[in-house]
Amino acid sequence: VARLARAQRAARIGTWEFDLRTGDVWWSDEMYRVFPRDPATWKPTLAEFFGSILEDDRNRLPIPMTPPASSDSPYSFTARFEVVPGRVRYLRVEGVVECDADRVPIEMFGTTQDVTDHMLADERLREYQRQLRELASQISDSFTAYGRHSGVTNTVIFGGVNQTRQVDMLARGVDVLVATPGRLLDLLGQK
Repeated sequence: VARLARAQRAARIGTWEFDLRTGDVWWSDEMYRVFPRDPATWKPTLAEFFGSILEDDRNRLPIPMTPPASSDSPYSFTARFEVVPGRVRYLRVEGVVECDADRVPIEMFGTTQDVTDHMLADERLREYQRQLRELASQISDSFTAYGRHSGVTNTVIFGGVNQTRQVDMLARGVDVLVATPGRLLDLLGQK
């Protein structure tokens, strides 16, 4: 048990169980760290758990509140949770809904992992890629403007858009190629 608790803490993964018949809830110690609450003074509820999902995210999630197609139906999602007022974390939820013989949900259990650092890093990467595409476009525009009477041709290639037009431009030949590294390496790898 101590090893599992250490592993959960290292991975920031908590485990939980919700008994849908009795309303009883069990959370691992790590769940109380993900949702910074004192287990001696706070008892989680299913409604509070799902209610802490930000509304924008809640409206698009496959939250399993209807009888699943079969017993032991898994579900997973990543969403923003307001773990305490004013503090939002990205959490990855993996769970199973267990049903009785009549397909009535009787229990939910699973894991919740704090993936905030990963999600914020992804957002920073997407912003960096957007800025890199913008810079490549600006450089290409400058080549076009400054070289319009020189006969020097240029084109720009970058990811995030359909590559067909970019490949066509390269096939016609250019004097100056402005490219983001990812798209350039991708196109070179396709040859």
